[in-house]
Amino acid sequence: MSISDFKWNKPVKSSPDFENMIKILKKQKPSRDSLFEFYINPRICSILADSQINSYSFEEKYRDKFHTVLAFRNAGYDFAVINASDFHFPVECEHTEKQTISLNRSCMIND
Repeated sequence: MSISDFKWNKPVKSSPDFENMIKILKKQKPSRDSLFEFYINPRICSILADSQINSYSFEEKYRDKFHTVLAFRNAGYDFAVINASDFHFPVECEHTEKQTISLNRSCMIND
């Protein structure tokens, strides 16, 4: 059995509440616990959102962003991590080593 064998068809048990995250960031007591992730694996996003993505209408250029928002929502998060634009710095990701890769290699910003 692989991860692609799983399908997400469960309803979300709570409504997202971004104010809960704001309280946490202000070191105030939130109304309930909040999950927090910077990143969800793309395969997990597919499991969480693929079955519902086509039931919404939106411009195609927003498909990836909406897919991520839907996945975070279905996972029970109060927020979704998305890029507000396509801006990015060039990144060199070429690794010649076969066995290991240094964590210090390929800094995010280079010129």
